[in-house]
Amino acid sequence: MNRLLPTLLLLTSVSTAALAGHSRHSYVDGGQSRDGRFVVLPRRVDGEKPKKGPTPYHWEFTWRDKTTGESHTGKLDGLRSGDSNVFDPVGSHLFVAPDGETFALWTPQVMMQADAKKPDGERDEESFRKFDGFSRRLVVYTKTGAVVRRLDLDDFLTDDDWRWMHLHGRQTYWLIEYEGLHTRSAPRPFYALYRVSPDYTVLEFTVGANAEATHHARQRGVEPPAPRVVRVRLTDGELLEGPLPDDPAKQPGRPFVGRLADKERRQRDYVPSLDPVRTPGTFTAPSE
Repeated sequence: MNRLLPTLLLLTSVSTAALAGHSRHSYVDGGQSRDGRFVVLPRRVDGEKPKKGPTPYHWEFTWRDKTTGESHTGKLDGLRSGDSNVFDPVGSHLFVAPDGETFALWTPQVMMQADAKKPDGERDEESFRKFDGFSRRLVVYTKTGAVVRRLDLDDFLTDDDWRWMHLHGRQTYWLIEYEGLHTRSAPRPFYALYRVSPDYTVLEFTVGANAEATHHARQRGVEPPAPRVVRVRLTDGELLEGPLPDDPAKQPGRPFVGRLADKERRQRDYVPSLDPVRTPGTFTAPSE
């Protein structure tokens, strides 16, 4: 019998053995359109446990129109299980378009599923850059699950960027945290790495080397270039050039409201809202 993990929320079954260093709490967050009509929720579906080896699984989404009751279910490809924050992490965010016709899956830092543990070859070789673990940073789906556009790490990094991009375990370091935020203190670790518009149509992030990536790059004799801001339209995956739009609904801002995490309000206890730009999530004690 398939076991369905909770949607939107904390993956409470993930390992908590290592929450410091390069490990980050595992989660896949659902989302809804600005008016709350269209909702997309993820879930992990486990198969029968074999006598030997890991239990097979896959991730699904359920798209729903709360007004008409229309519903669709499909697969979300490439996501790891989330069973280990260190060895098999997952960390993704879903954004639903205002008309509900599309939604986007954004995975800023953790690696995707891959047959190999690390890429082959050198950083200037295609075999390295096309490593499956670097794939699917941003995928735009239709409401029925067809892929509108898939953007891999190679779609965002230049030749110079590949020379300094840092890997550690299952984490890829290619984005700079926004001022006042850190992956250890934001309610969700990767809230620190991007901004999103209130209507969930524009995603913004800063490609650049953080302190650790800079240190390791310099050890290899590489000086990272100046960081650069990238914006992507979440309805079709097109890269956006030029100034921000005048419409406040399309101007990227902090992807959450509410308090930061600390020793009393832990990331692993955070339950986000479906629309974190407008509605704050909560830090919930495990006993509650």
